[in-house]
Order: sequence, then C-alpha cells, then structure tokens
Amino acid sequence: MANPFEGFSKVEEKNPTYEPCVQKVDGETIPKKVTEDKWMMGYYLGMREITTQGDKVSKIHDFVYKDCGDKSDLSDGVVAGDKISMWGRTTLDDLLNKNVPIGTCCVVKWLGKRENKTKTARFHVFEVLVNPSDVLTDGITASVSAPKSALSHVEAQASQPVSNQADLLDDEDDDSPF
Repeated sequence: MANPFEGFSKVEEKNPTYEPCVQKVDGETIPKKVTEDKWMMGYYLGMREITTQGDKVSKIHDFVYKDCGDKSDLSDGVVAGDKISMWGRTTLDDLLNKNVPIGTCCVVKWLGKRENKTKTARFHVFEVLVNPSDVLTDGITASVSAPKSALSHVEAQASQPVSNQADLLDDEDDDSPF
C-alpha cells in the first residue's frame, strides 16, 4: 500500500515567547526576580491548549507583540509586530479570558508570587491593563498572526486596569511546563 503522506514533512510550531517568571539555567528552572519592568504590551490573539510532557494540558496565550520592559524576557530577535506566546497561569488565564476581547491591546504585568490564604501554596499574581480604543481591525483570529501594518504606534496609551488580588487561590502548580 502506498504511503498517503509521502512528500509531506512534519510542521513544528515554536512561537517566540515572553517569559517573565522563570528561566532555564543548565536545564534547571530558576525563578526570576520581580522588578518594575516585568511587563509586556501586545494585541491579544486568544488562548489555546497544548499537551506537554506527561500528558499535562497547558494553556498558551498568543499576542502580536508591541513592547516590553525587560527585553531579556523575550525570545531572541522578537520585534514589534511578531506573534509571541506566553505560558498561561491560572490567575492570568482568568484575567485575559474574562476581560480582554480578541484583538484588543493589553499590558500584562507580572507582580510575583504570593501565598494563598491557608499558606499551603503559592500562586502567580498578574495585573492586566486593557486599552479598548486600541484594537486590531484587520479581521484577525486566534490562529492567525495580525498584519504588521496594524502596529502604527507603540507608545503606551490610557488603559483600564484589571487585577487579581492576593486572596485568590491557586491549587495547581502553574509554573511553566518546560
């Protein structure tokens, strides 16, 4: 029987990433320090789920990148207009999914980790700022990169903050799955 997939090659997806929380050093995951420049600005393209090692389902948020504070939190070579991804965390997933419409410009700030009320677990704390007047209008979808022409200005604009509070509980280990 002939191979129906002859001539095809496997497509690997590896988007550039923004990772303010942890870094890999010699194969070990090390937490980063919280600083004022742990923020990223971009157009929200939506969330997707992937299966990682150990069959764990993880969430990834996609953005059209505009700017960020600490450039070392980005993959090498990322410029304004590139599609980037950010690993989800329980609190971040809720903030983005409930408050940021697809195509809307937002700022994601990582504020560190805090203990839950019972002091039995730590969770990531984020603040999300939304600018409802800065929206991509070129018919983007969560699976398609937005055109670079949509990025006519990069300066920060007046925004509306959306933040999770330290009393939120996070029962899952939500560190990056790599």
